[in-house]
Amino acid sequence: AKDPDNLLWWRMNRRRLEFEALRDSLLAVSGQLDLTVGGRPWTSAASRSARGAHRPEAHSGPPAAAPDRCGSVSSSD
Repeated sequence: AKDPDNLLWWRMNRRRLEFEALRDSLLAVSGQLDLTVGGRPWTSAASRSARGAHRPEAHSGPPAAAPDRCGSVSSSD
């Protein structure tokens, strides 16, 4: 390596660019970057649809099928 200690500023070690920084750079170059603080949050369609799976009622059956609402199972007539 020509400059392993980075004494010369023109040569710097490479590092990965985070996705958020890459996205912001692309939006800035295209003129679409919103510079206001606290802009709209970004959510994908996958994260919106997956949230319903964590609700307790998403995995239970219809309300009539709940054991505490069913009638007596034994027929003692």
